[in-house]
Amino acid sequence: MFKQLFISSRAGNLLIIGLALSFAMQKSLVIFPLLTYICIVLSTVLVASAGYLINDYYDQEIDKINKPNKNIFRFKFIQKHFTKLYLGLNAVAILFSFWYSWKLVIIDVLCIGILFAYSKWWKKSFLIGNISMAIMQAIIFALPLILFYNYFDKFAQYFLMVLGGFAFVFSWLREWVKDIEDRVGDEAAGGKTVAIRWSIQQNKNGLIFLASLGVIILVAFTSLLWSDSFYTSEGVLTYFFSFLITPVAIRSIYMIYKSEEPADWAKLSGWIKLIMLLGVLSLKIV
Repeated sequence: MFKQLFISSRAGNLLIIGLALSFAMQKSLVIFPLLTYICIVLSTVLVASAGYLINDYYDQEIDKINKPNKNIFRFKFIQKHFTKLYLGLNAVAILFSFWYSWKLVIIDVLCIGILFAYSKWWKKSFLIGNISMAIMQAIIFALPLILFYNYFDKFAQYFLMVLGGFAFVFSWLREWVKDIEDRVGDEAAGGKTVAIRWSIQQNKNGLIFLASLGVIILVAFTSLLWSDSFYTSEGVLTYFFSFLITPVAIRSIYMIYKSEEPADWAKLSGWIKLIMLLGVLSLKIV
């Protein structure tokens, strides 16, 4: 039961979000107090957790087709206490953010609104659902810059901006692939996503274009890493982007081209998640 609850609550994803934000903050020129980390990381993770909860609430019927036995509302405790849990998670998140800064309060409130709108209306719509989720992922890397821009040196500022763009593109890519996986259930529920309205070949062409854009971002940044005037530290990060994350991203284009069966799309979704995880890990190298 606990294993199923762990998976359904997306605890792994929440851990990655927390680590990504923590790693990004560690790139600053100052050492933040522990309370600052707690307020910013926990408020972000709690907002994301509430977002997953509201998403599952509105996906209960669709998930009977797309993800049987994976929706968190199959647990009676969640069904009974959903409203308290959802409001409680968001309220505690706001308290943490209010403790730190009014800027963080505004950002959290905006994210709560976007996640609610995505779950209730945008998820089944053409394009806007995927883009809104991509923005949510990019915010993880943008948040430290919004709050502490002057605390980062120029390289760290550029690095976080690149990772924000990287997260936006590959999150959009993964959401699109997941829509293709969920096409049958979404269509039955009246969805109008790109995956439904476009043919498989049109979807593939769009995915290849988006993946290629992500690869261009990685190649451009990797080229800059080889320049001594841009990056003067040890070359581990340069090798990481040159020989690991960029080749892995390039392979995603080939996987899109070859994907036909549901198992292919599921494997591609996992591969894109690996690319995103590598992006997070790169923060610990520099």
